[in-house]
Amino acid sequence: MELNLSNVDYKHTVQGEILSPLLNLTRLEWLDLSGNDFEGTPIPHFIGSFHKLKYLELYGSNFSGVIPSQLGNLSSLYHLGLQSTLDAASIAHRLDWLSDLSSLSFLDLNYVNLSTVSQSWLSEVNMLPSLRELYLEECDLNNIPSSFSSHLNLTSLVLLDLGFNDFYSTIPNWLWNLTKLSALDFYESSLFGPIPIEIGTLSRLRKLYLDNTIDLASCIVGPRFPQWLRSQKSMIELSLSNTSIEDNVPNWFWNISSTTIDLSHNKLSGTLPLSLEGMPTLELLVLSFNKLEGVVPSWPPQIMMLDLSFNNFSALPSKGLGFIVDTVLRVEEETTARFKRGRLSVHFGSAADRSSLLPRCCHLAGAAASALCAVGCTFDAAPTERP
Repeated sequence: MELNLSNVDYKHTVQGEILSPLLNLTRLEWLDLSGNDFEGTPIPHFIGSFHKLKYLELYGSNFSGVIPSQLGNLSSLYHLGLQSTLDAASIAHRLDWLSDLSSLSFLDLNYVNLSTVSQSWLSEVNMLPSLRELYLEECDLNNIPSSFSSHLNLTSLVLLDLGFNDFYSTIPNWLWNLTKLSALDFYESSLFGPIPIEIGTLSRLRKLYLDNTIDLASCIVGPRFPQWLRSQKSMIELSLSNTSIEDNVPNWFWNISSTTIDLSHNKLSGTLPLSLEGMPTLELLVLSFNKLEGVVPSWPPQIMMLDLSFNNFSALPSKGLGFIVDTVLRVEEETTARFKRGRLSVHFGSAADRSSLLPRCCHLAGAAASALCAVGCTFDAAPTERP
């Protein structure tokens, strides 16, 4: 038996307390009360008497108060949605009742106050071996164990959301045992320190939400280009240098809003898109030591550093180079005559920093070198062989 009173469009809201006649629905297997307004009343204890219940969804129903431990009686439950609202937050003083829900595959406790179980939440949730999706966003958690001494039962997880908590911790090492994860959210959760190389074990990861900086330098991320980068909407700095990627850079990647991108020392192939010029926030782009080829497209006018060295580019863009005159560090005369043969490395940078040259910008042959020389860049000899 199913009872679906969900109010997706919030047009026909059920208000007030749930009436006791629901007690007569002893064969109830599906109960959805999402999107209603129960005016801050507690979740009724008698829901725990629906022993055949398999699906319970109370999302956004304006319940408040303590979550009843009687929900642990629903041993057949595979879906439990208790997401609270900011207006009427629920609180869980204990989670040990979860251990009786061995069939649970979906658990949503978003916005439920879990501060009193901050030290034990992982141990309690670890009692759910069938769990595939776990939502604990903004739950007032302040502790995440860096290691986990007990046997980890959460290896079926495909989604883990721990965003908007206050962990003030490094990324825990038990995460790397969750090899089925496709989505991991730690956004605004006060994690710090480098991302461990073990992230490469999460080969199915498609969505990763962290804070503004993602540094995966020298981690094993490849050989495929990481699809989870597509979900990063607020990423400011990205370093994927030396991460064993052997793939084309997908077109969607060039729509990100980062100011700093380092993809050097991989085996990236293919060409750069014309859309590169339209990246409005990009200031530093490092693509050196890859296998990129074709014509270098025009780059964004605000860019401060560009390193395309040790690739297989054939030519510079036919237009859009004029801005280099404003950013050139210095000009050496007779550049073309001095470096007429072989590959060249181009240096350019901000006129405000005259203390040193910026890193090498691109390997080019004679005609392309002459084109860049015409707008006043500095050339230095590059090695004849790739390292």
